[in-house]
Amino acid sequence: MKVQAWVTLLAPLVLAISGQALLTHSTEPAAGGLLVLAGVAVLLWGFGAGSEAASPRAPELSRLTAAVLLLGILFVALLMRRMQISAIPWGLNNDEGIEGLIACRFLGGEKIAPFSSIGVFRETLYHLLLMPLFRLFGPGIPALRMLSCFSGLAAVALIYVAGRELFSARAGFFAAFLLAVSPWHILYSRTGLRNILLPVFLLGSLWSFHRALKGRRAIFFVATGVLLAGGMYSYTSFRVIPVALVLWALVRRWFLRQAPLAWREVGLATGTFLVLMIPQIAVALRDPVGFLARGGYVLYQTPEASLAKNVLFSLLMPVFYPARFGIVQSRWFFGDGVSLVYAAVGRTPETAISAALMALGVVLAVVRFLRRRCEGEGIVLLTYFLTILTVGLAGPSLTRLIGILPLLCLLAARFMEELLGRLCGIVAGWAARTMMGILLASAAALGYEQYFLRAGTSSKAMFYYAAPQTIMGLYAASRAVDHPIYVLYTEQPEVLQFLTFTHQQLISLQSDPEKLEMDRIRRALGRQEFVLENHKRFLPLFTALAKDFPWAEATTLRDAQHNPQFPVALVLWALVRRWFLRQAPLAWREVGLATGTFLVLMIPQIAVALRDPVGFLARGGYVLYQTPEASLPRSGGARSGYRASAIRPGDLGAKQPPVALPQ
Repeated sequence: MKVQAWVTLLAPLVLAISGQALLTHSTEPAAGGLLVLAGVAVLLWGFGAGSEAASPRAPELSRLTAAVLLLGILFVALLMRRMQISAIPWGLNNDEGIEGLIACRFLGGEKIAPFSSIGVFRETLYHLLLMPLFRLFGPGIPALRMLSCFSGLAAVALIYVAGRELFSARAGFFAAFLLAVSPWHILYSRTGLRNILLPVFLLGSLWSFHRALKGRRAIFFVATGVLLAGGMYSYTSFRVIPVALVLWALVRRWFLRQAPLAWREVGLATGTFLVLMIPQIAVALRDPVGFLARGGYVLYQTPEASLAKNVLFSLLMPVFYPARFGIVQSRWFFGDGVSLVYAAVGRTPETAISAALMALGVVLAVVRFLRRRCEGEGIVLLTYFLTILTVGLAGPSLTRLIGILPLLCLLAARFMEELLGRLCGIVAGWAARTMMGILLASAAALGYEQYFLRAGTSSKAMFYYAAPQTIMGLYAASRAVDHPIYVLYTEQPEVLQFLTFTHQQLISLQSDPEKLEMDRIRRALGRQEFVLENHKRFLPLFTALAKDFPWAEATTLRDAQHNPQFPVALVLWALVRRWFLRQAPLAWREVGLATGTFLVLMIPQIAVALRDPVGFLARGGYVLYQTPEASLPRSGGARSGYRASAIRPGDLGAKQPPVALPQ
């Protein structure tokens, strides 16, 4: 038994982890791939030798222990999703700006619809959930990403529930921890994109449907319909999940020879689903081609894509992710600025340990389903492979394929449960649990390193989080109280539109300096402010403004969080006056009264200045000499260069007080 356990489970795990490490860190990834394949081969050989049957189960956990473990896992998940949130990511991604902008437009009076009017026809459940957060905390980055954090925590809790239902409570704990420390899931739990809702509805649907099939209670068929309909309003990739569950019902009936569903049960699930889908059905009837093509528009924009390679690399994503997919868009792959984060630093979306467990978990699940007809493995595998064969046609995008992540975590957890059971048969229970704890702790440490220390410190990985535009937008919103502000930018317009939405009556966003009405600006009364991105495109404009308004004040906005020496934007305050008003000058007597009073009261300071003129004049600037790495100025109260939004809670569009800038 000792030899069998070592050869059939521990040896494949060691080989797979070693191979995964070579794939990630070695200049010769082929050797790593061979080791991973060797691990899979040893695992299959072990099943062929008949060792699968001897697998004692580990003792069950008490309710108190289970509750403490789940709370601990949720605490770890919360730490991973809120730690350094003011610093990483560096700024706001353009797609995040679109998500926030859609919610702001709904709050501003735009008719709520199942699909958005901007952002390529997006499902709007995420934006409806954002609306109360925006009303409570104000539209801004914190509220936007708070929803993603809550969704990520909900997925961690639900994967435990689903794992307990499909496999066992212990498998549920393993799956929850793997998801909690997954770099892939951490990335989207800290980014305000609607795809983070998909794992929540996917796991809920799997749990309720499996529970309905097992217990045949009406409430779970209704719950399945509700969750499937909710998922259809979350993210486009969810469209494959209802199809997967229908196919599983057929497989269960004809391949597993289980009792068929009654018409009443089918009607409860289908009827609930169709009723809640009425808004989307109405849209589909008006534009059936547009509705059906929504999920396939990427294929039309990548005419040189290889569908076979796309499916292959989608299947291999956790284990192997070619660097060539670390792009936003080309003629053969359509990605986005978030999906490329790990490819930009030469990593797969998962750690070496998690990827190895997932690969072995898939193999184990296939064998168990074919040999034992295990329903838990069957429904997870069918959903996984169907997602790869449909959504994966467009290529290995982390954003579009986020639905396979919880499925892989469940299968990896199933492998860990099997491994723990066999270890308990050859060593003491505490020793087996210690080994599992070390494995999970290593996965957590690698997950932290991959997101926070590698991707989170890489300018290449964080490039599309638009730190310059984020800083400019927050600054402009904090200043737009009683004077117009002109913001000149190069890219990421939706980021600026979202951050300045509540002050759009005073803020003008321009990417082309030629479109500025300079004659009107020169004739205007009062204070005007210009925020120009640090780009050569705007240098002539800044030079012209400095020449036209020589009395104006200017400064720079710097990236206080990452590169304080690099100016993000140039700011010019121009007090435009009408010189032709020709008001009467001040009399010498009036000037003398003010100046004389001032000088008399200043006699003590003047005496000090005469004794030490250099020290007196330098008194106000000594702080600057002692802070050579200081960044000036930042949004008031900010702990970093971009995180503290100046938008306050209150009615949308209400005038907000200014944020004081440090002097």
